[in-house]
Amino acid sequence: MKAWLIKQPVSIDELVWGETENPHAGEGELVVKVISTALNPVDYQKIQSGNSNWDYPHYTGVDLAGEVVEVGQNVVGFSVGNRVACHTDLNKKGAFAEYTAVDAVATSLIPTDVTFDEAAAILCSGMTAYQAIFQKFNHAQKQTILIHGGAGGVGGVAIQLAKELGLKIFTTASSPNHLG
Repeated sequence: MKAWLIKQPVSIDELVWGETENPHAGEGELVVKVISTALNPVDYQKIQSGNSNWDYPHYTGVDLAGEVVEVGQNVVGFSVGNRVACHTDLNKKGAFAEYTAVDAVATSLIPTDVTFDEAAAILCSGMTAYQAIFQKFNHAQKQTILIHGGAGGVGGVAIQLAKELGLKIFTTASSPNHLG
């Protein structure tokens, strides 16, 4: 199998497309044929800084969408051939490969009207925004919200989620993102 290998902490443009071992599904895991990935700031930051939990060579990448090719023991709700999306664990091998093993509990089925690219693209920013709006922010009896970085990935999703709650939204953005 091929993957974008990190042999030591490097710049992202120094990754090597090379051969590595095929993953196998451990208990509670799925092996996914990776069809789409997203490149997030956390990805290139970890490629540059490394992670003490990694054995090198390593491949990373936190967001992916693809097809299940192997189901591990004690996994329910998934079958070979399922279209899935997953936000992976930064301590483990990730999405920048042809195949990868993922935790089933961090994986979801992709709705039929969502493409692999769309599913992979929303995970990191979407999950961060969802957590901020629905798990951290006490929106009970609130009418307004200030969302910093509204032109960014997380801010853009947070704005949409806040609209769903009926909140009046104020936002900030850096000057290159101002209109007009």
